[in-house]
Amino acid sequence: MRKCIPFCYFSAMERANFFTESLLDWHRALNQREMPWKEEKDPYKIWLSEIILQQTRVEQGKKYYHRFLDHFPGVEDLAAASLDQVLQLWEGLGYYSRARNLWATANTVVKEYKGKFPESYAGLLQLKGIGPYTASAIGSFAYGLPLPVVDSNSLRLVTRFQAHKQPIDQASGKNYVQSFLENALPQKQAAQFNQAIMDFGATVCRPRSPHCPKCPLRSECKAHAIDQVHAFPQKKKTITKKQRHFHYYWIEQKGQIVLQKRRDNDIWKGLYQLPLLERPGSLPPASPEIAKFLGTEKRIKVQFLSKSTQMLTHRYIHGYFYRCTPLSTMKLPGTFQWVPKDKLKKYGLPKIVRSFLLKQYAY
Repeated sequence: MRKCIPFCYFSAMERANFFTESLLDWHRALNQREMPWKEEKDPYKIWLSEIILQQTRVEQGKKYYHRFLDHFPGVEDLAAASLDQVLQLWEGLGYYSRARNLWATANTVVKEYKGKFPESYAGLLQLKGIGPYTASAIGSFAYGLPLPVVDSNSLRLVTRFQAHKQPIDQASGKNYVQSFLENALPQKQAAQFNQAIMDFGATVCRPRSPHCPKCPLRSECKAHAIDQVHAFPQKKKTITKKQRHFHYYWIEQKGQIVLQKRRDNDIWKGLYQLPLLERPGSLPPASPEIAKFLGTEKRIKVQFLSKSTQMLTHRYIHGYFYRCTPLSTMKLPGTFQWVPKDKLKKYGLPKIVRSFLLKQYAY
């Protein structure tokens, strides 16, 4: 068993060595966390799992990972799909720019790299939607490149181990962790080291309820020594959530409803929705404005049905739903289309809209 020396006597290199050896010992002997992508060497599957897991809980991500592999076993299959198909499969995960980037990158890999992912860190960074973390993950897991991964788990683990106070949402904090991990990284065991950090952060050095009594780093953890584990990591920014008010209009005739495709460079771009007018608050648009929006100059009958709220990372979406009955023929704008209600499953919809329509149709 490794002899523990009080951390005040350790040099920086000795602390890094202790950190590395303890994590690798834990990984070999005690890490029982099972993941469908664990030990995976296929860069396509690693890339797919990493993109899905951005801003997504692991248990939710597993379902989508299997769903995408069932539909698109390889990068060529994903590239051959339409963007609408990809967005529909992504529905419910949020951050839809990830899905758009996924589809764009698959096409780039197929068309420009003959279906093979670049094998260098710099080459991976050239692909849309792949940043330093994802490039390091693909590079280390698929190709064995000596690259540390800097994610929420490693940021939390290192700042606690070192009781480092620089905010992790600032460049100085991230650079400190990056430097520490580069010194600690075992050149020939990068994949094992990175996997150990990810799993250790998820199961032992957890955000709110860390298992300090079971932690092999505890004797040298500076945050634990000063009884301030929950004070790390530290952040500088506070997020103020923006409030947005979406007024949706449900129009049904002869078993069909009107959908509108979102095209602006905004949330849910590329998804379909009920016709929408956004307003600063809950006060609904006036009837003449609704009529003009829907392509008719005649009166329309509008009945309020329900309200629901969807919380996103940086905003609250308040949805107000109305039944809209035009009293004359509508000339639908170009972004609108009639869709049979029994075909709604084929369209990617925001969660707030899907929930409303499920209450109406239970399809």
